[in-house]
Amino acid sequence: MDNDKICPLCGGDNGCKSGSENCWCYYTDIPDGIFKLIPEEKRGKACICLECVEKFKRSEAEKMFREMSKENMHMDKEEIMEILSEAEYGIISTIGENGYPYGFPMSHKVLNSNIYFHCGVNGHKIDNLNFNNKVSYTVVGETKLVPELQDTDYKSVIAFGEAVLVEGSEKTKVLKEIVDKYAPGFEEIGYKSIGPEYDIVKVYRIEIEYITGKERKDGKR
Repeated sequence: MDNDKICPLCGGDNGCKSGSENCWCYYTDIPDGIFKLIPEEKRGKACICLECVEKFKRSEAEKMFREMSKENMHMDKEEIMEILSEAEYGIISTIGENGYPYGFPMSHKVLNSNIYFHCGVNGHKIDNLNFNNKVSYTVVGETKLVPELQDTDYKSVIAFGEAVLVEGSEKTKVLKEIVDKYAPGFEEIGYKSIGPEYDIVKVYRIEIEYITGKERKDGKR
């Protein structure tokens, strides 16, 4: 493997596609603090891999967010991302200038470990995001009533992060991905609508800083 393809932190493939907008680094915020972890002799020679960036973000986020109280209900990262990706919608929670929380349902698309959503250019949600772009995003997967136990089995995921407005090729790519997810079999119609509606929609990227998944099964707490 070429030296410029080796992550200076873990020694694995960094997945770098330098100069290409298909590279994961175009769609991910890389914290400045992680660069301090690179040995002096390896700095400026190769990119850090996405896995190391996510690991660093999680370690930093864990210092700010509470750990889930019931460890036995915790889901692993793979299942968490699967539920998040397959969910048809989620609830974004924001905070407004008046101090009140505001949650609203949105369709979404998961790409490169980020959550994307699109919306109109004005309104309550936009005002809140302009005031404070820190958000949480909640999805609920499978649910099943367990009446004999007066309980409910469920799977749920909550993500925390900052909602960042995206433009240009990233915006276009995300809109196409949203069409693919929500209009299977009618993609061409959806693609054609992107141009005329491009300027009347906004696309946001939620860069996940912390994420948890909880599962209650067979009424077990």
